[in-house]
Amino acid sequence: MTEYQKTYIELKKQFVATNEGPDSVRALYTFKEELEQSEDRQAKEVLVDVYDLLDFKKDAYELLCQIGNRSDKKTLKRLGTLKDYAENWGNHYALLKPKTPEEKQKEKERRAQLGLPTFWYHPNPLETGAFEKSADGVVCDCCGKTTHIFYTNPFFSVEDIA
Repeated sequence: MTEYQKTYIELKKQFVATNEGPDSVRALYTFKEELEQSEDRQAKEVLVDVYDLLDFKKDAYELLCQIGNRSDKKTLKRLGTLKDYAENWGNHYALLKPKTPEEKQKEKERRAQLGLPTFWYHPNPLETGAFEKSADGVVCDCCGKTTHIFYTNPFFSVEDIA
């Protein structure tokens, strides 16, 4: 058993034991980044497992296509399973890397500096793509005030806003 495999097993145990806790996900992301930098074939084999665990199904499938032994029945079966996930889901359901408390605090300060309220469905309004910045400013349809950050998607409200 390689050191990569040992590390993966320990990280997976921690991941399962903490019910996908943020610290274990961050540790897996750190390990993933380390494996991505390596040219070692054994590292790449473990990277397929890490991708799969974090639900980067498309990345896991593509990497296994590159490095997998197609004469091995286990590899072919796994390729078939990953291909199905990759084609139907891609990396859409991949676990996001949780932010550290320091990163959360910086984000909160940035939102406060921009004058943004906290939105339930858009915790990072500019990053979701639903909001945009305007140097000139736009007039809010609801309150009539000029703002430099505005919502670009359709919205629901109790009142009919024309």
